Amino acid sequence: MIRAAALVFLRLVRCRRGVTAVEFALATPFLLALCLGTVDLSLAAGEHMRLTSAARAGVQYAYANPDDLAGVSNAVTLDAPDLAAASVAVSTFSGCADGSTLPAGTTTCGDGSTPRSYVSVTVSETYPFLVPFPGIGSSQQMSASATLRTE
Repeated sequence: MIRAAALVFLRLVRCRRGVTAVEFALATPFLLALCLGTVDLSLAAGEHMRLTSAARAGVQYAYANPDDLAGVSNAVTLDAPDLAAASVAVSTFSGCADGSTLPAGTTTCGDGSTPRSYVSVTVSETYPFLVPFPGIGSSQQMSASATLRTE
């Protein structure tokens, strides 16, 4: 009886039928997760490119119309109409050639040069992932900004 059970066990251990199916069943979830993550990352990169393009469209409009801040926001919306839920922040500031910003009311830079006017456009939105990632969650805040000297 024990010998017969041992022979059956040895025959099952040596049998290779179905091994491929078991390996496929074990590997498939990992491969699908890898593919889904790649697709989601690609979609997120495309969304970031749309945000960047919209911010650049805003500063291009500001270059031609530096005093029309509402028009800058409208130019962002027209460039990317699919970003309806995105928030647009437009700001103007004065800065020096060395990259430092000036406090309000200051008329000269530290090196004695005349400050320049800048327009900055920031577009941000919450990107929902296709599948929630561990440690990241189901969505991520994305933003893109562009700054341009207007004079």
